[in-house]
Amino acid sequence: MAKFNPQLQPNEVVLLKDERIAYNNSGMLTDELILTNLNLIHVQKSAFFERIKRVQVFPLNQIKVFNGQVWAVPGGSKNIPSLEIDFVNGNHEVFSFGGENKKKIPLWISKINMAVTGNEIPVPNGSEWTIPGAGLVAGALKGTVDVFKKQFATPPPAPVSVATNCTGCGAPVSGIQGTAISCEYCGTVQQA
Repeated sequence: MAKFNPQLQPNEVVLLKDERIAYNNSGMLTDELILTNLNLIHVQKSAFFERIKRVQVFPLNQIKVFNGQVWAVPGGSKNIPSLEIDFVNGNHEVFSFGGENKKKIPLWISKINMAVTGNEIPVPNGSEWTIPGAGLVAGALKGTVDVFKKQFATPPPAPVSVATNCTGCGAPVSGIQGTAISCEYCGTVQQA
């Protein structure tokens, strides 16, 4: 197994590093991904003996930034989650995470955003993580669903008037079914 030792610049430090990564949906979780304060380094390894085949360096200053956040988002599927990054040159890179690393995608996005913009994105726990803009879509859908609920909701049943005799004195009493009524003669309260 070949260990990659990056040749860092004097002002460069490693922020995050993971193995068991697949590049651009290759399916082979043999690669390594390294985040420094200046670059994202992808180390492609062969499936057998994990020999280093190629090293790609993606400068962080080339990642697209929109509304103060890098365009690095979770993607893929539940079984093969990925980190998707768009670059200003039009490239769209996909790094799939396997094993326990798949839970680290929000951390990678936060660290990349911190290195590029200087702003930290809070790392949520599991199900709290959403794709940028998902809140806006969810809000619009909720509003639409609420309108449909209101339109097609079954109206409450009409009140039913009931007449009976007072349990205290036997005088006739009336009221709305399910409410408390008071006898006007003896004051006994009972349910209609």
